[in-house]
Amino acid sequence: MAQETLVSFDLMPLIASFQDGIHHNMLPLVQERSDTVVQIFHAWINVHGDAWLVRLRACLPRLNCVILKHAVIFGHCDRIDTFEMNEFSDNLLQEAASAGQLQVIQHLLDKKYTAGIANAMEAAASNGHLRVVEFLHRHRSDRQTSRVMNAAAAAGHLDVVRFLHFHRSEGCTTAAIDNAAANGHLHVVKFLFKYRDEGYTRSAIHLAAGNGHVDVVKWFVEKRGERWTSMTINNAAASGHLAVLAYLHGRNSRMGWTKRAMDIAATNGHLNVVKFFWDNHRLGCSTQALEGARRNGHASVVDFLERHSQEMIHSLCCACGFIKPLGHACSQMPSLCKA
Repeated sequence: MAQETLVSFDLMPLIASFQDGIHHNMLPLVQERSDTVVQIFHAWINVHGDAWLVRLRACLPRLNCVILKHAVIFGHCDRIDTFEMNEFSDNLLQEAASAGQLQVIQHLLDKKYTAGIANAMEAAASNGHLRVVEFLHRHRSDRQTSRVMNAAAAAGHLDVVRFLHFHRSEGCTTAAIDNAAANGHLHVVKFLFKYRDEGYTRSAIHLAAGNGHVDVVKWFVEKRGERWTSMTINNAAASGHLAVLAYLHGRNSRMGWTKRAMDIAATNGHLNVVKFFWDNHRLGCSTQALEGARRNGHASVVDFLERHSQEMIHSLCCACGFIKPLGHACSQMPSLCKA
């Protein structure tokens, strides 16, 4: 009798349904970290379909918030309707705005659900969802700040920036141009400079150089007359942006160039930048360049520095007290300082 029960396709699943435990196909949802479970659930539901949702929610009720969040992000209003919304305090309207789910936003507001509405416009603006921004502008009166336009500018969403400029009054701050420049959004930089008067800070050219946006750097230098500093050079060198360095060198081979730039480039393993500095600026570097390259395992940089160390690497002279190349012959105490 027992054997017949165990092999029965009808009885065994019925008996198992009364036992504690988790279905084998739900194990991935239990084992994943909380920051990835929404993505895992997306793959899971695509395989198993809505037919398994009832069993999943009964078996793992703690995943209800994940299932609801997924429904909001991917626009499943029918699934949203299976939840009692007053039980969830998560900022679901902000999540919907980030995902550009206008229909979900309307659906939630119709249900008198407002959690996350305060930050919804900023979330939509930062992700370029103009239709959501327009809807919130027309149908909501929630107080906003300059963070909305700043966020849109930083992400390069010119259509959103334009709408906010012509239809709202919060404006932006210098962070708008600074971050647009940092992320290479020259079209946004030009628009803001033309229509807004908040301006920008020195960070704009520093960050643009550090991220390799040579067209942005060129615009600031040639159209705005912006003067760069050693920070601009250092940022470009740190990230290995040779095109930026070559452009600035062509404009002025003296302004902002220091040993520190080669130290940083060597430490980060940018051999092409180290060679560029040595070929074009005989300033050399300090012992930090070789130490940093060794510490980070940049063998090709270490080899290059060691081959040119006597004339390239500078350190404090034990006799005269000045920073000089390792291989220099100090006229005061040659026996002590000659390498």
